[in-house]
Amino acid sequence: MIGRLLPRRLARNAGFILFGRLWFILIWFVVTPRILHTLGPERFGVWGLLFLLSGYLATFDLGLGTTVVKFTAEHAAGADWDRLHSTLGEITRVYLILGVVWVAALVALHPLLMRGLHITPEYWAEVRFALLASSAVFAFANLVGVGTGILNGLQRMDLANGILVLSSMPQVGLLLWGLARGMGLYAVVISTAAGWLVTAVATWVALRGVAPQLRWPSVASRGEGAPWFRFSTLMQLNNVLQLSQHQIDKLVLGFLLGVSSVGDFELGFRVANAVQSLPVLALSPLLPAFTEMGAASHSQPFRDLCLRGTRSLAMFSLLLAACSIPAAPLVIRAWVGPDHRVAEGLAQWMLGAFALNLCTNVASTAVRAAGQPEREVAPAVSALVLHVAVSVVFIRLWGAPGVGPAMLLAMIVWWVFFLARFARWIDRPVSAILVDPFQRPIICFLPALGVGLAAVAAVESRFTLGRWPALLLAAGAGAAAAATFALAWRLLSGPRGAVQVPGRNAA
Repeated sequence: MIGRLLPRRLARNAGFILFGRLWFILIWFVVTPRILHTLGPERFGVWGLLFLLSGYLATFDLGLGTTVVKFTAEHAAGADWDRLHSTLGEITRVYLILGVVWVAALVALHPLLMRGLHITPEYWAEVRFALLASSAVFAFANLVGVGTGILNGLQRMDLANGILVLSSMPQVGLLLWGLARGMGLYAVVISTAAGWLVTAVATWVALRGVAPQLRWPSVASRGEGAPWFRFSTLMQLNNVLQLSQHQIDKLVLGFLLGVSSVGDFELGFRVANAVQSLPVLALSPLLPAFTEMGAASHSQPFRDLCLRGTRSLAMFSLLLAACSIPAAPLVIRAWVGPDHRVAEGLAQWMLGAFALNLCTNVASTAVRAAGQPEREVAPAVSALVLHVAVSVVFIRLWGAPGVGPAMLLAMIVWWVFFLARFARWIDRPVSAILVDPFQRPIICFLPALGVGLAAVAAVESRFTLGRWPALLLAAGAGAAAAATFALAWRLLSGPRGAVQVPGRNAA
């Protein structure tokens, strides 16, 4: 579907984005076991929290990351470099203010945070340095991100992702060198700072080559107001809600059970996020596709694209979940060893939750292209409130494994609430978005998941699995689930077995 709808340039740019993501997945897959072994559970949990804090800072940017890309593309198309320079100067000023506020907030609040996370006195000084120094590093990273956004807006995803790949090399090298010399979290912070410094220099050089008329944004530039402010603020709110939905359990676990429990969540999350992040990135060209056709909710082509896209995405998402859920525990076992049963179970719950979230990607892209991201807010808030409340209850009942079903339950609420609301917005029956696209995929998903889980249980109960046997079994279980899904799909597609979709003809 996507290949037929998008221009070749957009598909090529999506390929560069996917390459950059796969590179980082590979790098951290290789080095994370070494980091876990060297830091130990407590400091590894702190490392996970540092990623959470950096994610919040990158997300809590008033939606300016998306705004940089949009306005760069818009003004560059008209060769209006002076106006673009002024707009980017305004955005850079906001980034600078946010960075100062962020650093000041962590300086003031870090003692409370450390006491709440029950940091062992032995690591107090090291963790304190990591929190304070990383706050400045991540504030700097947000400023550098303006340059990355400009490259993306100029349709130079090759340069933007090539620079990120380049900067990862000295970062990983310094990290491994520092860990080998017992520097612990000091090595984590120093290597991260080095990576962003390389990114800043390389981005500056790249921009001088591809857009010498633009110059680097200056905070002294005087703009003409901020017409982008409403949209970017709503995008900011949605980004924070989405990040919270995915990672709020780190804080809940840290405060209720201690920071060591965050490590298993981090391991499970990394595997689940690696699986779902690739299709999310591959779908990113949908935004210009919707924008190109005007993104009007009353347009018949717009509604048809929403319905077809949601139907195709439902099939793909549930197929991916059926293959990855049985394989996830084996991947974790091959990655970091057999002593992380909690992480193995959490990864499975997260993959189910992320599959439902992925199913809403077409609809959420459509409302953003139409300039109405506020339609995501109420469903996201409702799901997040439920998520936190249920996590607290389930942790009390079952310990750390309780956050898995809590996340899935919250994502079900988001999926139902948002898609029902979206159906009303495009003036279609709720069943056309919430029921019809999911009937056949769900019927195929259930036996496929059962076959995959049964394959793992049958072999695992007989053998002690090492790294390579675990990976082979993971691949075999995923393949068995995929074959079962395909067979069920084919049977249901026959003239007598086909699942009838009531709203399809009307669409």
